[in-house]
Amino acid sequence: MIVNRELPVGTKEIASIVAVYIVLCLIFFSPLHIAHKVAVPLLFLSVAAVRLRSLPMFLAMLFSAIGDYAGSCHIFLLQMGSFALAHIAFITYFGGLIHRQSVSLNMRKASPCALVCSLWFMSVVIAVLPTIGNSVFLTGVSVYITLIITMFMLAWLTGRPMFLIGAFLFLLSDTILGCNKFVTKVPYSAYWIMVTYYSAQILLFVQACRLGGTKKR
Repeated sequence: MIVNRELPVGTKEIASIVAVYIVLCLIFFSPLHIAHKVAVPLLFLSVAAVRLRSLPMFLAMLFSAIGDYAGSCHIFLLQMGSFALAHIAFITYFGGLIHRQSVSLNMRKASPCALVCSLWFMSVVIAVLPTIGNSVFLTGVSVYITLIITMFMLAWLTGRPMFLIGAFLFLLSDTILGCNKFVTKVPYSAYWIMVTYYSAQILLFVQACRLGGTKKR
């Protein structure tokens, strides 16, 4: 049973998970023809997340894997919806972490975070949203942007550098994806989108494991 109380994960176990994850990512970038291979790395992390006994982190990885599968099937709305649910899971995880650790939301920490998030949000709204003609896509992308910006903001406010870097890479990956799909074709877009995305996910996962490992039982 998965609950919201993380268990310690040893350094060797984390290293093993990272090694397998890297191999699975390399398989995706290889010329091997494997159906839906893009979803395999995050499916693996969702299984590994069971060891953490953290429901939000498990769901974040699982919904990400579903989003990857939908993307490989070219079902954009399911892809976006799945990743929206993944970000809700990340938001729940980061919010719970902030609450449990009584992280102080003082102005010195919150102000630059709010400024960066606001500027990024406005930039995406100005550059991407006007190019979307489909009203369903427009509504979905608007909600999605709000969720991922919120996820990034809470990752920042945890005070954990790996969460911040992971969330930033996730945000960067989706920004490139959105620009490539709706604005203009980005050279080598698939490479940049997936490298930043896979890097983001393993950083978020490893930091969660490390925090689990610091908890007292």
